[in-house]
Amino acid sequence: MDVYENELPTGNPILDLDNVVATPHIGASTRGAQQNAAIIVAEEIKKVFNGEAPSNLINLPVLDPERQTAK
Repeated sequence: MDVYENELPTGNPILDLDNVVATPHIGASTRGAQQNAAIIVAEEIKKVFNGEAPSNLINLPVLDPERQTAK
């Protein structure tokens, strides 16, 4: 687990479990992750310019059904 409301959480019983590893949220801090994020963004922009519905959005607005494409 690496996403918390407050970094690093304390007093949560889940943190005492042997099968839980808690780390600071740094998942996108590697060169590979940054490169992959840039590639994904470029592919999503390309989809939109080609009239396709993007697939990796947070808070996706409601799109007109005629504008969405089947996968």
